[in-house]
Amino acid sequence: MQVSQTGALSSASTLVYALLQVSPATCRTGSSAHSSMIAVLIAVRLSLLGRRGRELSTDTLSPECWCCPRRHRWCYRSNPAPGRSAGGVDRAVARREGCVVVQTVAEGVRIETDVVFGRGGGRDLHCDVYRPDSGGTGLPAALVLHGGGWRRGSREAVRDQALLLGRAGFVAVAAEYRLSGESRWPAHIHDTKTALRWLHASADTLSIDASKIAAVGFSAGAHLALLAAGTPGYAPFAGDGGHPDTSDRVAAVAAFYPPAHFHMPGEKRSGASPATALAEDLSGAEAEDAAPLSHVSADYPPTMLLQGTADKVVPVSASFRLHEALNGAGVPTELRIYHGLPHGFQRLPGMLHVVMADVASFLDRVMVAPDRYVVEGTMPPPA
Repeated sequence: MQVSQTGALSSASTLVYALLQVSPATCRTGSSAHSSMIAVLIAVRLSLLGRRGRELSTDTLSPECWCCPRRHRWCYRSNPAPGRSAGGVDRAVARREGCVVVQTVAEGVRIETDVVFGRGGGRDLHCDVYRPDSGGTGLPAALVLHGGGWRRGSREAVRDQALLLGRAGFVAVAAEYRLSGESRWPAHIHDTKTALRWLHASADTLSIDASKIAAVGFSAGAHLALLAAGTPGYAPFAGDGGHPDTSDRVAAVAAFYPPAHFHMPGEKRSGASPATALAEDLSGAEAEDAAPLSHVSADYPPTMLLQGTADKVVPVSASFRLHEALNGAGVPTELRIYHGLPHGFQRLPGMLHVVMADVASFLDRVMVAPDRYVVEGTMPPPA
């Protein structure tokens, strides 16, 4: 980084100072020493973020307490075993008895687990709800969808992401969806739409603003988030999981390394993922309809795409193609390309806090409070 000695600090330098939480007075010169100091401070800051990121592992985020609201004695067990919480609640028993297991987390987020949001494949569909412990009404919300190639994974995989969104003031809902081993496509998007309709229908109960519901997804979950965003009210993807007359619209999307379109066996298409990943017998017409690229229009909500250049699972060109299509349709779009980072890069040390803060900032700018970011005329100089 080079900074001129004759002018004010650039906006990029100002941003760096803000992120590092240091004063420009710490490095007053525009010399090479200035650049070296910035590099050192960045390294230190990322090291600290990495340490904080490791603290967000599942092992270290065990709950302060679990409780059965109905105080059923059979929901409690001593000597917790796998599937049971550290506080002694047997989650399987509690679910069978129709209880919602409530977890209070010290970091300021209250979590309700195993909440039923609809039905699919003849069974209940469950989600975990992460609410800011500070309460409030008219809060923004985010449906958070896990990855796993449409064949594996669970909502617990996005627990840390949902927790960070809860800390940022969102009601985050980590929802399951049926996987390919249980039900054939399009069951996955049916359940995603069911979750969105439940969010809209439950706005008062959840204390959220139904006009401020975003979708945040990872890999296969990013595909579902993007597809849902581009197909509000689209009957083939609606399913019959509940609340049929309720909106399924989302106001913004953040998609990590998303499959944007598909290719059939023996076919080559830039940035495409294999259609057989969705279903072995997927037809060409189904593959085309399942592609977020096929549903891009001027009505598409603001979208953020995040991907690493070393992704060996989803071609990085998928994000480039989708970004280009959204821009061409006049959709507010932001693209984050991380040099040398692989698929699932948010799990790397220090990355989770960084990328989720970026996502929260994007959602704040395009969905929660866009008026705060409207600047008329020249931007004022930094304070």
